[in-house]
Amino acid sequence: MEPETADALKKLAVRCLFALPLTGATFYFWSTAQGGFSAAPVLILSSALLILAGVILASPLAELFSLSAGNLFFPANRNTQPSPMYSIGEAKIRQGRYQEALEYYQQIAKDYPAEVEPHIQLMNLAFTYLGDRELGDSFYRAGLDQMKSERTKAVLTRMYEGLRTQVDQAAQKWGDRPESC
Repeated sequence: MEPETADALKKLAVRCLFALPLTGATFYFWSTAQGGFSAAPVLILSSALLILAGVILASPLAELFSLSAGNLFFPANRNTQPSPMYSIGEAKIRQGRYQEALEYYQQIAKDYPAEVEPHIQLMNLAFTYLGDRELGDSFYRAGLDQMKSERTKAVLTRMYEGLRTQVDQAAQKWGDRPESC
């Protein structure tokens, strides 16, 4: 839950402490009012209590509504930075220009520190195309150091384990394990 929403809910809870007794009194007066025209002052008083309860609750309810509806049109978590272009690095890999692709993904990792994808691509390059297990491990460690979110760290770890498993299986299948793998 976002902090703004939590604050609005707290305000609503505090105001409910005042509004609920007023609403209860309103319904009590309405249910006990008898006598036709002589009951008018009691009905007016009870209606005023209900209006007062509504006024007390209006501000936090409006705030909650504006937070939820407002985020549809004006999201608070705006991404002001454009997304990185991974296709350039992919093209360099297809062309066999692995060192250029490596440098390209390192620059993306530097420019977009919250992105996990460049670290995955760097590990993939090291393990799959360059056959350098130590380099792949170093990219994994650097990615873990750079990631702030536990979720992105978990994604990076899963991908690292998958790539390492592929390299190990390929080495076992072909039997000629290079020194760097």
